[in-house]
Amino acid sequence: PCCPAPQLHTFSPSSPQPLCSPGDMWISESTFQKTAPQTLNPVPSTFGTPEVEKMYQKLELRPGDVVVATYPRSGTTVVQNLVNLLVAADAGVELDPTTHLLEISPLLDATKNWNLDTGGLTEELTNNPNWKLLGRRLWSSHYRWEMLPKHPASSGKFI
Repeated sequence: PCCPAPQLHTFSPSSPQPLCSPGDMWISESTFQKTAPQTLNPVPSTFGTPEVEKMYQKLELRPGDVVVATYPRSGTTVVQNLVNLLVAADAGVELDPTTHLLEISPLLDATKNWNLDTGGLTEELTNNPNWKLLGRRLWSSHYRWEMLPKHPASSGKFI
């Protein structure tokens, strides 16, 4: 049976999981019991706050920007690595294999990447040496399509 999307589901190791629509979230019964009762956001709580989401919506993507936007646990790391390698090859550079993936394509929804005082990206992210090396900004995101930045002047690409 299909579930109306989006919906929060609980599961236990002994019960089968029904087929559900994109946007649904799964959490274990033990996690649900620890967190309930509370309102659950459409993305896990480690992601941005409402303040960050407002800043996120104002973000103007540049022509070379690439956002890998995927549902959590659906191959994000593989796609990020492929995009990073393709962009590096296009720029004619080789990425340092010891560089952490999130230093090249940081999680756009992560609160730590935003400066709440200035209302924009952190200085560390603005001056990302990997972006300068590649000549473009690479991002990742777990927000759903309707939650991604849609600034009218944006011209980046979404994968």
